[in-house]
Amino acid sequence: MTLCIAAAGEDRGKLRIVISSDWRIENSSSGAEIQDKLYWIGDEWAVLIAGTITRAIELVDTYAEYFRSLKEKKIKITDTTLLDHMKKPPIAQKYKIANEYVGALLGMTYKDFLTNGKQILPEKQFEEIIADIQRLDLGCQLLLCSFIDGAQRIYKVCDDCSVEASEHFAVIGSGSDIAESVLFQRDHEGDLPLSHTLYDVYEAARLGSKAPGVGNQHAISVLIPPKRGGKISSCRVSKKGYRFLDRCFKKFGPKEFYRLGMPKGSLDDERE
Repeated sequence: MTLCIAAAGEDRGKLRIVISSDWRIENSSSGAEIQDKLYWIGDEWAVLIAGTITRAIELVDTYAEYFRSLKEKKIKITDTTLLDHMKKPPIAQKYKIANEYVGALLGMTYKDFLTNGKQILPEKQFEEIIADIQRLDLGCQLLLCSFIDGAQRIYKVCDDCSVEASEHFAVIGSGSDIAESVLFQRDHEGDLPLSHTLYDVYEAARLGSKAPGVGNQHAISVLIPPKRGGKISSCRVSKKGYRFLDRCFKKFGPKEFYRLGMPKGSLDDERE
């Protein structure tokens, strides 16, 4: 259970990505706000995680391994091939999970199961296991953020292995429905000023924290493109920045009210 947000913006014409994540981690009996959900893949990708932490870290490692293999083979990621590359690690991770499942169940590899399963297992059991494997998901979600070919890149990896490219913003976690609706309500676009983007993300995080399992503390950072082949840098919002955003939220965010007098004639006369 968590809430992670990534939103594109600009700082006086320079590309930026604002990212936010809560610190909440839970199990079946307890929880605490102690989990950093920002990870890095090399110098080029910032990753936010949601769902089962161990599964998310495994998927991050799978992406890291895949990107490393591309570099070793000197395969350059371009704008036209990027999405295809982003879709491969989740499929590889699903295969690992299937292999783990079959190994625990039958003591054989997933490959051996596919090759010999029909011959050594009853047909019904084989079909049931296939159905179970089809229902397996990644157990996590990721947001991968980078700057490639002069543009902000935000990719949302869902637990069903699908990958979505997001031009303006993306959200994952149990609070995603609330936070996403806030960003849509604000008509957030990737060319908005950094101050506007920071507030939109802050407001989405504050309101999204109402969802079950989402922490009240959120770490908000700004990603800055690398210079001449260097690494992505980042800076976190300071205490002064949070105080400013909180004042803006009190001014522009939803307001509490206790009594609302409706003028006469606001409702049609009741008729039987």
